[in-house]
Amino acid sequence: MFQNMPDFNQDTVCTSQGYRKDLEVFLFSNENVAGYLDKFDLSGKTVLAVGASGDHAFECYARGAKHVDTFDINYRQKPIIELKNHMIKNIPYEDFLEFFFTRDRFFDIQIIKPIMPLFSPSLRMFMDLYYSMGNAGRKLFAYNGQLDITAHYDNTYYSYEEKYNLLAKKLPRCISFKHLDITGLTANFTRKYDFIMLSNIFDFQHSEIPDAYQALNQFYNGTLNDLAQNNLCPDGGTIILEYMWGNNSSTRDNMWDAWQEFATKKNTKTHATGHKMDNCFVKPMMWGRRYDNVLFMTQKQK
Repeated sequence: MFQNMPDFNQDTVCTSQGYRKDLEVFLFSNENVAGYLDKFDLSGKTVLAVGASGDHAFECYARGAKHVDTFDINYRQKPIIELKNHMIKNIPYEDFLEFFFTRDRFFDIQIIKPIMPLFSPSLRMFMDLYYSMGNAGRKLFAYNGQLDITAHYDNTYYSYEEKYNLLAKKLPRCISFKHLDITGLTANFTRKYDFIMLSNIFDFQHSEIPDAYQALNQFYNGTLNDLAQNNLCPDGGTIILEYMWGNNSSTRDNMWDAWQEFATKKNTKTHATGHKMDNCFVKPMMWGRRYDNVLFMTQKQK
C-alpha cells in the first residue's frame, strides 16, 4: 500500500475565494469532447485546456497536438490526469476499461501495481485517500452527474483499442497541470496558444447574472479579451469558450438566443484585433434527442 504523503497542494496557486478541497473528481468528461474536436485541426498545435478528467488533453494529443497545458480549480484532478496518463502509456486497453468501468474491478490495485513506482507524491497521496475510505471512496468521483460508476464509452481514445494504443505513443511523460481558476491564467501562462478550451467554466463564473446576454458580455470583456490578448495566437487562434447543453431557445435562460445576438454584434467588428464568433453542434453523450452547442471565437486574420 502507498505511504502517506504531505499535502501536495501547498505549492500551488488558486485565486478563487470560493474554492473547496472536497469537490468531486471527474474521471471522464460528460461532454462530447471527441465530437467537437473533430471539427478543428489540432495537428501540431499548442493548447491550453481545462484539466478536469484530462479528456480534453488526451483527445487533443490523439489528434496530433504538439503541446497541451492544463489547469483546474480542483487540485484533485491533477492525480487523476497523471493516473490515466500512466495507464494509457503502460496498461493494456482491457485492463484500463476494467479499472474504470466495471464494478468488480473498479480501482483494483492489482491492475495498477506494475506502474506504482512511476507515481508522483500527489498521486500516491490521492490513492491512499481513496483506498483508506473503502467503499465510500467512490463518493470522491462524479460520473456524468450520476452516482452510478458506469460511464459512457463515447470519447475516441477509450472507445477503440486501436486509438488507445496510438495515443499511448503520442503522450508525453507527464501532462502539464497548474492549480488555478480562470482568473489566474494570464498571470501564470506566458505561451501563445492555437486553442484555448474552457469547457463550461462560463456557467459557473457568471451564474449570478440572470440576463444571458449581459453574462456573455461580461465574460467577453472581463475574461476572454485578456486571454485573447495575452495567451492566444494573434492569427487564427481560437477560444472554445462554452459547451452548452441543448440548443433550443428555452435552454438555460435563453442562452441560445443571447448567443445569436451576441455573435451578430461582435461579428460586425472589422478592426484587425476583432474576433469572429461561431458555433457548432455535436451529438450529446447523454439524452441524444438534441444536439449540444459549442461556442467559439477566432482571432481575425489580418
